[in-house]
Amino acid sequence: MFVTDLLGHSRVQMGEIARGLQDLELAHKLAQRLGHGSYEKAIFRAILSFRVQYGILGQDNLGVLSELIQESKVEDTFTDSYMVMELARQLTVRGQVSKAEEWLRLVSHQVNASGQRWQRALLNLRFAEIAYQRRNDAQIREKLQLARADIDGDVDLSMLVFWQGLAIKAGLETSDEFLTNHQRDTLRLHSGISLRIAARRLSQKHYVPAGEDPLGDFMDSLSHPPPGGIFHHIVKSGYLGLLRDRLPPIASRFFIYYHHASQTLVLGRDGDVFAEETATSSKLFELLKSLYKGFRTKEELIRDVWGYEYNPLRHDSLLYTLISRFRSLLGPCADWLENHDEGYGLMADVEMILGDVKKPNVVAATHKEELTQSDFNMRQFALLELMKKDRKSMSLDECAELFAISKVTATRDFSSLCKTGHLKRVGKGPATRYILGAIE
Repeated sequence: MFVTDLLGHSRVQMGEIARGLQDLELAHKLAQRLGHGSYEKAIFRAILSFRVQYGILGQDNLGVLSELIQESKVEDTFTDSYMVMELARQLTVRGQVSKAEEWLRLVSHQVNASGQRWQRALLNLRFAEIAYQRRNDAQIREKLQLARADIDGDVDLSMLVFWQGLAIKAGLETSDEFLTNHQRDTLRLHSGISLRIAARRLSQKHYVPAGEDPLGDFMDSLSHPPPGGIFHHIVKSGYLGLLRDRLPPIASRFFIYYHHASQTLVLGRDGDVFAEETATSSKLFELLKSLYKGFRTKEELIRDVWGYEYNPLRHDSLLYTLISRFRSLLGPCADWLENHDEGYGLMADVEMILGDVKKPNVVAATHKEELTQSDFNMRQFALLELMKKDRKSMSLDECAELFAISKVTATRDFSSLCKTGHLKRVGKGPATRYILGAIE
C-alpha cells in the first residue's frame, strides 16, 4: 500500500498522470480494505488535488473538493493547504477570483507559520495571480518579491519559470536571466495563470505528454486559433480567467465588454469574470451603443435604437422589454443599470467597451423618413417584437387569436408592416403567411 502510494506520487510528478492516478486509486482501495481511515483520506485528498491540478476534475466536482476540504481534519496540514491552493488556482482560472481569495486567506496563517518555504512561495504566487487578474500592479510586485525569496532556483526550476513568466506577463523587470529569448517568447504566449504549461516545456524532467494534462492541453491550444476564434473557445471552456489577456486595457474595476464577433457579453467585477454567449438581437446591440454615450433619456434611447420619435403610449412597452432583457444578461451585476425618471444609464464607475464593432449599415434616408412618420400602433410594435423573438412566420388567424382582434384589423396591421418593409407576405389564399422582411 505504502509502496503503491509512493509510486503513484512519483509517476504523477514525472508526468505519467494517468498511470500515477491508477496507482493512487489502488493504494486508496488497499487502505480502505485494511481499515486505515486517516491514510485513506490522505490518499483521497491527494487524488483530488492532482485531478484539480491537471484539469481532470470538472466544474461540477469543484464543489466536492470544497466540501472535502471543509470537512477534513488538520492531521495533514501540508496536503490540506496544497489542496486549498490548487482549488484557488482553479477558481482563478475560471474567473472566480473573490472565492479564490477567500480560500487562500483561510490557509495563509497556517502556511506562513509552517516554515515550509515551498508552500509559502506557492501561496504568494496564487495571490499574485489574483492581483494580475485585478490589474493591481503594486500587489503583483509585492507578492512576486515574497515568492521569489522562498524559491530555490536549483531545486524548484518549474516554479521559478512560473514566477518569471508571471513577472514578464505583468510587465515587471526580472533579475534572473537564465531564460533565452525563445523561451521568453514562449512564456509570453500564455496567460499568467497558465505558465505551468511553459514550465513543463522548458523543464524536460517535468514534461507532460499530450493527453495526460487536459487543462494544459487546452491552454496550449490557445497558441493556435481554433474554429470560431479564441474568444469563443475560452468562453465555451469555462476558463473565463484566461480572457484577461484577450481584453483591451481597462482602467475600471467594473466593466462591460461586448465581443461583437461571438455576440458575447463579458462582465468584470473586481477581478471576477462572467460571460454569456447569446444570440444578441440588433436592438440590444443598439441599446449598448446608446448607453455607451452615457446617461440617455427615453427619447434618446427610442431614437437611437428604433429610429422613432418618442411617444410614451407607443414606445414605453418596447423600451421596458428591451431593458428587462439587458438586466437579465447582466445577471449578478444587474444593479449596474440605473433608471431615473427621465431614462437609463450605467453606474458612474462602470466602464463599457464595445470590442471589434463593425460599422453598422446605414439605413437609406427615404426609409428613415418612413420610420419616423409611420403610424404604427402599440399592437403593431408588439407584433414586430414577437416575430423577431419567438416566431418565424404568422398567419392572419394566428394574429387575430393572439391579439384578440378581427381578421380585418389583423390584415390592416400586416399591410402597414409590409409597406414599410418590416414584414413580407409569402404564399397565397389560405396558405398566406407573413415573415420578417429585409428591415428589422
